This record gives sequence, C-alpha cells and structure tokens, in this order.
Amino acid sequence: MKLVKVMFDWNTYLKLAEDLIEENSSQEACRTSISRAYYSVYNLCKDKYLDLSDAQMVKKDSHKFIIDKYLEEKKVAKSIGHKLNTLKAKRVKSDYYSSEKIDIKIAKETLLLARKILDEDLILIDETYFAD
Repeated sequence: MKLVKVMFDWNTYLKLAEDLIEENSSQEACRTSISRAYYSVYNLCKDKYLDLSDAQMVKKDSHKFIIDKYLEEKKVAKSIGHKLNTLKAKRVKSDYYSSEKIDIKIAKETLLLARKILDEDLILIDETYFAD
C-alpha cells in the first residue's frame, strides 16, 4: 500500500456544497453544490484507489477509469461504483443541461448520497480491495 501525497482535503468540497445550499437555494447554488459534491467524492475515491493499488492514474477518461475500478470489485466497492456513477450523472446534468431544472430537493438528495458514500461506504474500503 502506498500513500498518495494529499495537498488538499477533498472533504472540504462536500462541506462547502452543504453550506452553500443551507445559505442559498437558488438554481445556481444547487447546481454548484451538486458539482462540488461529485468532485469531493470522486477525488476521495480516486485517492483511496491509488493508495490501495499498484496502478497508475490514466490521463484520458479518468472518471470512467475510477468508477469502473470500483464496479469491478466486490460488495461495498461495487456499491460505491454505482453511487459514484449516479453522482456523476447528476453532476453532468447540473453542469451541462440548462434545460433541466435543478432545485433544492435534487441538490439535497445528491448531497445525502455523497455524504453516505464518504461516511458509511468509503471507510470500509481497506487493503483487501484493489489487489492487482
């Protein structure tokens, strides 16, 4: 197991997203909070994967690469892969589809899913996962 040198605490992105929609329920705030929540979870999942595997990060399709690595695993990791895929879809919709209405309900549901992944699922991933 190697440790990825972390220069930024991605947990703060999720906290920022949660704080943002507590203060502001505009569509802009909701879209931004969904995006920050996804990137928080994605980067923490990526760092965990890189810590536990001997793999190198790919430059192209890195998000798909990480999601697929989780989906290829067993139990909780596979569940994280599915949830991360769901978060990514919500982030893409929030970032790129102006015709989609993104409201506080959607933002809160997304943030709850992100929080669940970090607080309940990702902490269960240990060195028994991602053994190449």
